Amino acid sequence: MAHRPRHEDAIAPWSERNSTKPAPALPAVPGASYGATADTSPLKALVDAGGEELEEDRCGVRIAGWRIETQKRPILNAREIEIWEETLGTRHLPEMVFGGSWLELVHEETGVCLNFNALDALHGWCAEALPPVPIPAAKHWSKKSNPEAKIFLEYDYTFTTPYCGSLRRYPPGPTRPADPIGQNPRSKTDRNGTESLPPESPSSGAVDIKQSLEAGGTKAGSREGNTASSSEGGARPAVSKEGSSGGERSRPSEGASSALSVRWEPFEGSIDLELLMARDPILFYDEVVLYEDELADNGVTLLTAKVRVMPCCWFVLLRFWMRVDGARFRLRDARIYCPFQPKEGEKSICPVSVIREYTQREESFEALAQRGLGSETHNFADPNALTDKLKVVSTTTERLTF
Repeated sequence: MAHRPRHEDAIAPWSERNSTKPAPALPAVPGASYGATADTSPLKALVDAGGEELEEDRCGVRIAGWRIETQKRPILNAREIEIWEETLGTRHLPEMVFGGSWLELVHEETGVCLNFNALDALHGWCAEALPPVPIPAAKHWSKKSNPEAKIFLEYDYTFTTPYCGSLRRYPPGPTRPADPIGQNPRSKTDRNGTESLPPESPSSGAVDIKQSLEAGGTKAGSREGNTASSSEGGARPAVSKEGSSGGERSRPSEGASSALSVRWEPFEGSIDLELLMARDPILFYDEVVLYEDELADNGVTLLTAKVRVMPCCWFVLLRFWMRVDGARFRLRDARIYCPFQPKEGEKSICPVSVIREYTQREESFEALAQRGLGSETHNFADPNALTDKLKVVSTTTERLTF
């Protein structure tokens, strides 16, 4: 099945200050783009900022101690689908799962890595196990064929996930991952000795890498219940309106080395929008589609990860977008931001500052129609145009410490 054109620039506020995408700069790998201001070449802008392109056929850049890389692969084949279904404990997967595609950001001095991939996102779907959204069209089909029939939906066919990314740690240094998270569902560690952390939802607390490995790494949920156990290293439950996750949180074992502990902690600050809106050159930009489903022509589900790198910072938008025609919208955005230099007067509590803002929005077709926004599907094709029109269900802001 051919992949539809991707949504245009969805990383606010860049979409507001850039009317066009960065000009391509002969990237070594198709699909990525490098940008610069009008009076500088793309490579020169990257070098002037102290960065460099990744070697060989890799897609990404190295800058300010970070290795930022993307990989894009085709959708899963039949054999891979069987393995993923076995691993996740389900017989249901989105129509298009790009299982070998990922976005990864590695702080090379410490080996701490943020990875965004489809497998861990689907673990989050299994763990949250939301009730299915009723399909209005199904009621009409039932009335025509059998007025007495009832429509039963067994699972969340929209594949809604609370996934905000995965944490892992590589051996310090400019090493390349041998088996990135999500590429091999059965892998706990790769041949470079990479240690994996469970996929995270906001406010999931501290997770100790060593403890995670001893627990057996990521474990799939049961086939019957579509659930995954957080204590066994699976995805975290959904975030409540107060910003806390249900279930027992994973905690470091007694006497565990603090050097191995990585945690997201509540943060009272926010992403520096002024810095993001500065008219700096775009050194690298890419978008990775993780999975997609057209919901049997009744809407769309789409999970994407976008990254943009500038001389002063990098910024990631992980977006889950769902539209069930005539029924409901969901928009879940995880914005992750890392300035390369702390603000003047700001005390740093870790080698780098990484801030994550996670927002869940949701609304019904009926509610939008009552506010005069119409009810035609073509009015709601672009999630960027709906962001401010959907009701905020929950929001959290956290900072990564390690």
